[in-house]
Amino acid sequence: ARHLPPRPLVSACFCDRPQIRPRVGLDAEMIGVASFGGRSCGFRHPAGWQWQRRRSQTLSLFGLGHGPVIAAFSLALAILVRATPVIQGAASVDSDASEGRRSFAVDDNVAAASAAGLNSAVRRGGATRDKGEVGTLERCRQILVEATVLREAYGQVMTRTHTLSDSKPLRQALAFLLGSEEDLVDEYRSSDGRRLELSEEALHLYLHTLDLIAATYDDLDEAPLATQYFARLLDYDKCGRLRKTNATLEHEYCSGRYFSRSIILLRNNMGRPDLAEQMFHRATKHRVNLQMVHSWQDQWQVPTLYMPGLKAKPYWDEPGELPLAEFLEMHFETFRQDFLAVMDKPAYQEAFTQNDHGLISAGSWGELKLYNGKQWMSVCDDVAWRSCSLLRARPELVGKFPTSRTHNVALPKEAGYFKLLPGTRLKPHTGPVNFHLYCHLGLSSPSGAWLRVGSSSARPRTWHAGRAMCFDDSFEHEAWHDGSEPRYVLMVTFWHPDLGEPEMPSDIAAPVVAAASAQVDSAGPSAERASAASDTHLMPERRHKRRRRKASGPKVGV
Repeated sequence: ARHLPPRPLVSACFCDRPQIRPRVGLDAEMIGVASFGGRSCGFRHPAGWQWQRRRSQTLSLFGLGHGPVIAAFSLALAILVRATPVIQGAASVDSDASEGRRSFAVDDNVAAASAAGLNSAVRRGGATRDKGEVGTLERCRQILVEATVLREAYGQVMTRTHTLSDSKPLRQALAFLLGSEEDLVDEYRSSDGRRLELSEEALHLYLHTLDLIAATYDDLDEAPLATQYFARLLDYDKCGRLRKTNATLEHEYCSGRYFSRSIILLRNNMGRPDLAEQMFHRATKHRVNLQMVHSWQDQWQVPTLYMPGLKAKPYWDEPGELPLAEFLEMHFETFRQDFLAVMDKPAYQEAFTQNDHGLISAGSWGELKLYNGKQWMSVCDDVAWRSCSLLRARPELVGKFPTSRTHNVALPKEAGYFKLLPGTRLKPHTGPVNFHLYCHLGLSSPSGAWLRVGSSSARPRTWHAGRAMCFDDSFEHEAWHDGSEPRYVLMVTFWHPDLGEPEMPSDIAAPVVAAASAQVDSAGPSAERASAASDTHLMPERRHKRRRRKASGPKVGV
């Protein structure tokens, strides 16, 4: 069976009797060598094709009767790979079940593939190193824990301040991780220096270390190095090797992040749309359990999890296609008054947080949740009870579907206020899934704030007070603010309308839904006045709580 790669980054193999699921080994100087059953085949530039059996028998394809066509193709591919800017992943696996070890081909500069010139100062203060396997594993495991703690601490600071801050903790974590990677390579390099002989435990630790390195480079906006590590994780088949189940969904969730981030970084940060398109095609050709893992139809729509068959477009702005958009605009005055009351209280101004700090490349971006998908926050009891009452009755927001209807994923919806300060820029990114949408209702919309959804050639749009801007965040999008005043919107995530009508939770009484429906059906300038009158019937228990707590001041909970 012959598989001709559609791109130089994809596996290129010539083997006979391929089995169902290829297995990929670890080698920083080989591209796409798949192991089929008891055999593996691959190409090591510039030496040429190699065909390796499970029992460490190596045959060169050159001069063995495979013909000059294969030889010429191999040489051409070697030249092409030399010109490719993305470091390739691994290959050629020899397995010996009786020894409980896996052996991976490796070149001399495997450790330098993404961290050239590392020195031993990165390692724990230059202490004496235990060269035994147990000592190396324990040391690297501890480094992985320390690096994770540093990353989490940085994330907590960013969550509280929601402003890009000193990246020193990330740099420190990265130094630990790169040192750990070098230690593992040094410890498990074979006697001939060409292979990594990893136990199962060491393999897991090695791949987890590479994963954290990739994520840290991505957080630091170092796109070339992040892309190199994402490519290595894909080539090493990290998602297949460390899977906990045989479900295609698990593989989709794992590899979707690597593919999606690689596509976005190649296209936007590295200026290589050609390589981004090749990575997109590689993802859509990927199969697990004879099933397509990533059913993406558009290279600008690459969420981690993708549900086929749903209507897909960057903006949802056709009249009448989203009842929620009309509802938000109808009750704009209520939403605006509640927002102004919230911003009148310093405690709530300071309660804005940001959990997606990795998306900020400059400035400050924050949110204050009204609903987190499970409960309504205390700001609803204290100030914004009318807004929360209105939103609480919307099935698109609080309704539920069986997970069988939502790609076997239970993803809660949210509502809250988004703040974008002048000078802020959010990186191009995608949302996690394509079966929910976003609506932003402009509350304070100064000039200079922009949103681009979809193709980079698409014209960006701006927010307007009282207008709902609804879009599919599974498309690549970015936002920036070149103005002089903060921009605020009411944000609501909701189910994709093609899923149908969700079931309302049992704790929402019928009168609540009926009252909200009556407001939506109201027409004319009296709609908002009717809203204010009917608010007293939507959530009476919150209205009473608000009266009782006036004397005690706000209780912040986010």
